[in-house]
Amino acid sequence: MKTQYEIKHPLHVKTIIGMSAYLVCHLLLIYSTFTRDGFNPLFYFVVILLVFSLTIAVYLILRRLAKPSEIRMLEKTMNVRGHEVHAKNVDCIMIDGYFQPVVGIRPKGKKIVPGQFTFSFHVSGNDDEAMKALKGWAENNQIQIYNRKFLRWI
Repeated sequence: MKTQYEIKHPLHVKTIIGMSAYLVCHLLLIYSTFTRDGFNPLFYFVVILLVFSLTIAVYLILRRLAKPSEIRMLEKTMNVRGHEVHAKNVDCIMIDGYFQPVVGIRPKGKKIVPGQFTFSFHVSGNDDEAMKALKGWAENNQIQIYNRKFLRWI
């Protein structure tokens, strides 16, 4: 069985939609504030928030478009994007979605899945094979797999 697969950062569709709505609201706020009061401290504060939000949205899109990295599954360890994870340090593996599932590996003692351990398998025709290998690795190491939404860092 193959133990090395290509992975990508997941596309945060909900975050991008939320950020887009946030950006539109801020553009309207900037327009109304500027036409009513001209340049004032609120105007500059809203512009700074707008730039910050736009930066996050662009970052998420660019990270998704980056070249794929890899995951390697060994007997007792897993290497995700160069970060080694021992099976004894994994609390659970969570899978969010069905058609292009997002996988999260939650370390013990953590409530939120770290960004480096969140991924989706790169679309190359072997997604089912990769998911079966991941589930087999988890089963061999007595790690629970949950099919549900989970919190993750950006």
